[in-house]
Amino acid sequence: MPKFHGVIGFVRTVEEPENSGVWVPLIEEREYAGNINNFYHKWDATNNVNDNINISSQISIIADPYFYENIGYVRYVVFMGQKWKVSNIEPAFPRLIIDLGGLYNGWEIKTTSGIVWINRI
Repeated sequence: MPKFHGVIGFVRTVEEPENSGVWVPLIEEREYAGNINNFYHKWDATNNVNDNINISSQISIIADPYFYENIGYVRYVVFMGQKWKVSNIEPAFPRLIIDLGGLYNGWEIKTTSGIVWINRI
């Protein structure tokens, strides 16, 4: 069984302490290890100029307490150099089986000259 070691992104929306009423994404990326249960991909023909690619892969990871406490905030997994949306999480204690879908088009972290930027992809 192929091994997985990569980053999982947790995204939650929080209110800025200095600007009441302004909500911003808070992104935390953590590394996890596990197995790749299966790997399938397909092109979705759409009315767009470029077709979309979706993967139907399953990754089984060994979760830590942080993951269990923040399971509702899991948004993406970095797999094969790309960020993929998490479409389903199945508990199989002590592991979690994560199903991946299409490319993630949400928030991302960029660092430039020591400054952290949160941008929309």
